[in-house]
Amino acid sequence: MTRAIMLQGQRIPYVLKRSARKTIGLKVASGKLEVSVPKAVTVKLVEQILQEKQQWILQKVQETHGANWELQDGLSGFVAGQPVTFRIVERVGVVQQGTDLLISSVDPKAALKSFLIRKGPELLASRVQFWAEKIEVKPVKLRVTRAQRRWGSMNAKGVLALSVGTLLLEPELLDYVIVHELCHLHHLNHSAEYWACVERFLPDFESRHMRVKQQGGILGGLF
Repeated sequence: MTRAIMLQGQRIPYVLKRSARKTIGLKVASGKLEVSVPKAVTVKLVEQILQEKQQWILQKVQETHGANWELQDGLSGFVAGQPVTFRIVERVGVVQQGTDLLISSVDPKAALKSFLIRKGPELLASRVQFWAEKIEVKPVKLRVTRAQRRWGSMNAKGVLALSVGTLLLEPELLDYVIVHELCHLHHLNHSAEYWACVERFLPDFESRHMRVKQQGGILGGLF
């Protein structure tokens, strides 16, 4: 049975499995939470335990979300920095209803990519503008591409290109990619001055950089 619980403002779907076991077990894989319980345990008790374990659950959901990303019904994730639950349904195309992103069951990966490429610039506009104003740069255009091996790029003309997979990163990592590319409008290289620009706005950029490198499963899972 698939249910959902709110943890720190984020809707986390979980699969509840009942059996003759004597203990309660929690497992997170590919961003999805599985809860195994004895037959007599109530949902109220299950969700009390999930609230108590929420820090661990949220951390594991984030860690496994990108490492081995696979689009599936009930998957918890992000689109343009906002938490969503991906729903594979019988419909045409993709539409968002609240925190649910409803995706066509006919080739859902292709439907999701098309949606993100088409709507991505609009969904990311305010976030890019926020950082551009702080960094004091003016990108001339924002594009979402099908790039599979890089998260983003900035050319000398000021065109910011972000891979479709970038929209699926958690907010802190999405911000890192945006800041990383916008700082290239001050330094179109990776010099010490360039990294100083990144550090000025994201003091923990090294940690974010490493975490982004661990999210390659998102790109692999989309293509």
